[in-house]
Amino acid sequence: MRPSDCGADFSIFTHLTRRERLLLFDLARGLDDGATIVEIGSYLGASTTFLAAGARRGGGRVHAVDTWTNIGMSEGPRDTYEEFLTNIRQLRDLIVPLRGRSTEMAPQVQAPIDLLFIDGDHRYDAVAEDLEIWLPKVRKNGVVVFHDYGWAEGIQMAVREFILPLQVNHGHREDSIYWTRIDPTRSKVRSEYPTASVIIPTCDRPSYLRDAIESVSNQEFSPSEYEIVIVDNRPTGEARAIVRDLEKSHGRSIVFVEEPRPGLHNARHTGAMAATGRILVYIDDDIFAPRHWLARILEPFADPAVAIVGSKVLPHWEKTPPTWVTQLPPYYLSLLDLGPDDRELHWPEGVHGCNMAVRFSAFYEIGGFNPDGLPDKGHIWWRGDGETGLHKKLYDVGYKVIYTPHAPIRHRISHTRMQREYFNWRAFSQGISDSYSKIRRRTKRHTSSVRMVQHGASCLLRAGKFVLSAAFNREETPKRRAAAWYWYGRGRHQLRTALRPSLLEYIVRDSYLRDSESRSRIQRETPSHPPETVADRPARRAAYG
Repeated sequence: MRPSDCGADFSIFTHLTRRERLLLFDLARGLDDGATIVEIGSYLGASTTFLAAGARRGGGRVHAVDTWTNIGMSEGPRDTYEEFLTNIRQLRDLIVPLRGRSTEMAPQVQAPIDLLFIDGDHRYDAVAEDLEIWLPKVRKNGVVVFHDYGWAEGIQMAVREFILPLQVNHGHREDSIYWTRIDPTRSKVRSEYPTASVIIPTCDRPSYLRDAIESVSNQEFSPSEYEIVIVDNRPTGEARAIVRDLEKSHGRSIVFVEEPRPGLHNARHTGAMAATGRILVYIDDDIFAPRHWLARILEPFADPAVAIVGSKVLPHWEKTPPTWVTQLPPYYLSLLDLGPDDRELHWPEGVHGCNMAVRFSAFYEIGGFNPDGLPDKGHIWWRGDGETGLHKKLYDVGYKVIYTPHAPIRHRISHTRMQREYFNWRAFSQGISDSYSKIRRRTKRHTSSVRMVQHGASCLLRAGKFVLSAAFNREETPKRRAAAWYWYGRGRHQLRTALRPSLLEYIVRDSYLRDSESRSRIQRETPSHPPETVADRPARRAAYG
């Protein structure tokens, strides 16, 4: 059923986008019968009608709280109450106007709140005051929604202070809306968990894994302050045996979980949900870390605005590389060196996921990684922009990303990667990732299939040009062939997405961190009850489907 069929009015002036209004309708429609909805900041009633239209079928009611004096609005002060009443007339029986300051109106709502929508004064003090009064009224698993989260620092600060410790699933985004489910009874007990969790996804590289665990186990950092989490992304039993052997030799427990669904992002998410550290430190299974590495990469987190810290990724060549490797971008081998000085990065700068620490609360707030590398080439079209997408989401809501040169790791470069075929495939994959990023950005502006077909055709044309130029320039043949594969992958992905609605739906998903896996363990403040472990959930063993 369409919102307009239920009385919602798209013609009412509002600062909400069309997608944001539809989200409010869907959230209200998904509530139980007789739901109580509270909206703080109703203005002219556009959002009010969408909430009421969504709740109409179940007989819910919307308590609309506002002064209707328009103070602080960009349009200037004026009395808008009569205009509000006119705009909501079709749904008047479902809407209870409460005229006054939100803190003064709170006693008039006695029933537990199923959905609380905050769109009033965006200053931190005002949002905090609203939340202190209204949050205790929200029922367990109730929905809390904020508008203008994408730019209003006061709202972002309030979400991080008041909402993250109470979340029962990760945050969701739709344009400038942030929403989640909470349990207001959660106690804000300071976490007694370790400072950091070093998470190592692994896939069919047992000998490498042993060396990586050895180097991480020998850190100049108190063993009680960090844990090691191994995520086997292609379970065969071999990785588990190595972990058990190293537990005995090092005399410490290592968390081991299996993630049978292919995809680096799946393994990273499973690691995050199994971890208990306040900082998640991601590395690959083919690295060597010096003894000071962990202490150095955690230092910048003293600043609470820092969400990501990364450092150098230097090569450990297993075979002397051919000279033509220098023609290709270092990130094709996950290498990174941004110089000898600490510095704050800015979009589109970033660090690599094989040597990257991320604050858990920030990770949870923005919904984790986008899809990343898939070991099965048959699923290549379902890859995304991985840690790049994570960076973008964190930049968008005001977090800092820090590069420090003082926590380098050595990344093994096997002889199998020194083949031109590897670099061609790596370029092809990068083309798919960049196509994914472009589609996500453009879809915000309602990209059509026609535009994707046009862009895909343009990419394929560029690929053909690089193929021809490679034939006439032998010195730069590896570089030009890799470029041809890049544009070929990008073009194919655009065309495939234009023709497959299921792929487009997957690409524009707001988060790939499944609510059913989330443990609601927040970095700064933690529930007093012991956390559920991933190993305790048989459903997590479901085969990829």
